[in-house]
Amino acid sequence: MQKRWSCLINMLKIINITKSFGQTKILDGINFEIADNEIVAIVGPNGCGKSTLLKIIAGLETMDNGEIKTSKVGDEEIKTSLIFQDHRASLLPWKTIRGNIEFAIAKMDHKLKKEKVDQILSQLNLAKHQNKFPYQLSGGMSQLVAFGRAIAQNPDIFLFDEPFSAMDYHAGLKLQQQFIELMVLIKKPACIVTHSFDEAILLSDKIIILSAPPTKVLRILKNNLARPRKIEMLSSVQAQEIKQLLFTNISSFLL
Repeated sequence: MQKRWSCLINMLKIINITKSFGQTKILDGINFEIADNEIVAIVGPNGCGKSTLLKIIAGLETMDNGEIKTSKVGDEEIKTSLIFQDHRASLLPWKTIRGNIEFAIAKMDHKLKKEKVDQILSQLNLAKHQNKFPYQLSGGMSQLVAFGRAIAQNPDIFLFDEPFSAMDYHAGLKLQQQFIELMVLIKKPACIVTHSFDEAILLSDKIIILSAPPTKVLRILKNNLARPRKIEMLSSVQAQEIKQLLFTNISSFLL
């Protein structure tokens, strides 16, 4: 039995989600919450179902049992935008940066669409590159375009599947800082799957630690580092304490 509710999200609740592929149980009763304007990171071992869980929240994958609901009940489904790890493959190669973002709101009134896309291009510092095609873009820039297209859709919640993993270290840090600044402006909740502890600490307000399959929630860590965060905060005592807790909780994966 599956239930999905929507409207403006005050609290997204993931309740007892289970999922099996054939005879193999992957998700075994997953429970957590995402508050309004909260960024949640999901970490765990390879193959534990992190991406599957994200696709379930997005409505792209079915669950065997469980519920996804909000604190307000409405008739429409939760509106999500899922940004994949392979963001380049999601861009339309025959369309420019502007064209790719416009595609997400193709049915919008022409004048309103132009105003909205202009605003997004400005927010992402992409205005001067708007006529470039995907093959002309760096990895970081193409990821920004994918994010811009997601912003255009005005979702209730953003979902990111390892959005920075394909970039080199410095490009990833630069884009993460841009992400932080954008989320302050957008004021929407987000859920990020990541393998990077630094990324989880820098970006999220709460970290969900998953076990090996059959996957359960091992622990939920609250990140009290002040927002908006800066990269240099990763060297703080508080950040190192959170990282130590993460290492302690995932040590069982390495045995």
